[in-house]
Order: sequence, then structure tokens, then C-alpha cells
Amino acid sequence: MRRAYRDRALYLGDPEFNSDIPEDRLISKAYAAELRKTIDPQRASKSDELTTIDEQDEKMETTHFSVVDGHGNAVSLPYTLNGDFGAYLVPAGSGVVLNNSLSDFNNKVKPGGFGRANLPAPGKRPLSSMTPTIIAKNGKPHWVIGSPGGQTIISTNVQVTVNLIDFGMNIAEAVAAPRIFHGWMPDETLFQKGITTLDSRKLYEAMGHKIVEFKGLFGPAMCICIDHEKKLLFGAADPRSADGLAAGF
Repeated sequence: MRRAYRDRALYLGDPEFNSDIPEDRLISKAYAAELRKTIDPQRASKSDELTTIDEQDEKMETTHFSVVDGHGNAVSLPYTLNGDFGAYLVPAGSGVVLNNSLSDFNNKVKPGGFGRANLPAPGKRPLSSMTPTIIAKNGKPHWVIGSPGGQTIISTNVQVTVNLIDFGMNIAEAVAAPRIFHGWMPDETLFQKGITTLDSRKLYEAMGHKIVEFKGLFGPAMCICIDHEKKLLFGAADPRSADGLAAGF
């Protein structure tokens, strides 16, 4: 997966961006320590002070499905066309419907920012929050996790994973649990009903966070648990989804 998503940060005509993404630095403990020092655990940071990336207007028009076959092969597949069946074009022999938008490329360039590396150009990859996830246990796929939802996808997958691993929920409970989301801009936190207690909410607001009650759907997670001992598959479709389905064939 790492190899598949690696891409050169190119900006035509600007040698500054003709270099590889600094992966070693981005995943280093030293770099994480630098970032950690900027966090005040008692006070919320202001989003407009964090200018390392431009706001993305990724539409919530992605779909996702998780599949496991009789041999235990697992696939977590988010697929985005942006607006309404994309470009209505399928390259001959590919079976792939083309996206109809360049909104996942960064066209809101700020001087000195990193946005220029994501401008559209031949051979470039769009910036995207799609996060297909497969978690293994004892060397075998155990949870197949994924969701549509634009910028909320990463948060959804993380929270489903935390529910499973840290809180010991089963796959249906983990998917159905309420969620929280902060997407940097606008500078507000979206809470689904039941996500926290009133006391915790007051403490969160006292730190300077703005809370907005969110009655919509962040992203309908569609996940599977593979029980290798019982040789059973447990599917979980987000109950907030209008057309999600867990089915076996």
C-alpha cells in the first residue's frame, strides 16, 4: 500500500517541489515529538493558525464496500466519482467510471504553503481522505473497515477501530456508536447525539472548543469481522445509512 500511494511532489517549473515526499521525517518519532510540543492540553488551538495545508472541498459522494470471500480474502474499497455518476465515461476495457471533478487537487494555493504540490498535472495523484482499512489478528485479516464521507472518512475509520480495539465492542456496536469530527476548517467540532456526557462537553468547551450538534451522517461505515475460530463472518452496515446493507451470498 505504501508503494502504491507514494508519489513525487512535483510542481511544473518550480524545482523546489521536484523532490520525493519526506516519508522518513513524517513518520519519525523526532518529528512527532516536535509536533507534540506545540499542543497545549488545556487549551484548543485556533484552526486559522495552522496553515500547513489548504482547506479541501471534498464532496460526500463516495461509496464504500467491504467484501470477504469463502477463502478469507478481504477487500476494503472506497470509490469516489464526485458528482452523480462522475463523468459518465468508462475507458474501454477498464470497467472504471471516471471522476468528474478536480476538487481533490488543491487549487487554493497560499504563498509558502504546501498546496502547490497538489496542483493537477500529468502523472499527479489527487489529495484524498479515502482510507481503506484491514486489521489483522494473528497474521490473518480480522476486521475489514471503511466508509465514505469526504473529509470525515479518516475520523470514522479511526473511531470504529478504537471502539473495536480499545473499548472491546463487537463490529455492530463499533459501527453504530455515535461519532465526533473536527475537520480543521471551519474551526468547530461536530458531535453526534450521545457521543459524550454533559460534564465532558462542558470541559471540552471550557478549553475553547466550539461544539455543533450534528444530526446528519458523517459516513455510513460498512465493515466486516472475520471470526476464524468459528469460521463465521459478521457484517455491519451503519444503521444511519439509508441504503446500506450487510449480506452474505
